[in-house]
Amino acid sequence: MAVPQFWDGEQLLGFAVSRSLGMTPDYPAWDIYLFYPPGAKWTEEGLPRPEKAIAQAMGVVIGMKGTLPPKGDQSRAPDWGKGSIDVVGEHADLGDLLAAIAVPYVEQHKKGR
Repeated sequence: MAVPQFWDGEQLLGFAVSRSLGMTPDYPAWDIYLFYPPGAKWTEEGLPRPEKAIAQAMGVVIGMKGTLPPKGDQSRAPDWGKGSIDVVGEHADLGDLLAAIAVPYVEQHKKGR
């Protein structure tokens, strides 16, 4: 199955994601995986804050606080995210980390229907 990809040369989506996460507006987010509950909407005010998020950054995988348990050397977290993110694993673990979030997340929201 092919997944469409889109180029956002002005990084408008990346900046909108950064704002929704409370990050500096000067730093666009990319290589990020966001988990929203059913019914979440992008409004005139911008993107809603995701319930869970992970991203590849600075040679590690980082997660929004509460997404996954911290794992590894927390000093490897980027300075711009200190206090709001945790190092949750290594790049090689990305697939397993996504599954560790997605499977229980989907089950949680299936029950809420």
